[in-house]
Amino acid sequence: YLIVGLVLDKETKKKILSEEFKIQMTEHMEDEVNKMCNLSQGVRMEGKIEGKIEGKIEGKIEGKIEGKIEGKDEKAREVALKSIAKGFDNETIADITGLTVAEVEELRCAESEKS
Repeated sequence: YLIVGLVLDKETKKKILSEEFKIQMTEHMEDEVNKMCNLSQGVRMEGKIEGKIEGKIEGKIEGKIEGKIEGKDEKAREVALKSIAKGFDNETIADITGLTVAEVEELRCAESEKS
């Protein structure tokens, strides 16, 4: 039976100790139960804070990674557009930029529609 980690109010925990475990609730024992409840509340709060901090750190890391990926993709597209303008074929542009031939074709079509 675990009552320390349960999210119960002090009176319920005292009742469980008294009725289920036949522990007499003296003034000293009530003080101990109060300390136990305060400690478990503190542990829960610490866990919540730790979880929030970890979540923020993970979010920042994921954001930076996504930003770098998007930046590299944008740079590849810029190089591809310049290569298209210079008359390179799709396969060569794909090889240079890391884009797929289909992506280069899409860029080429978009550019020709602008003209």
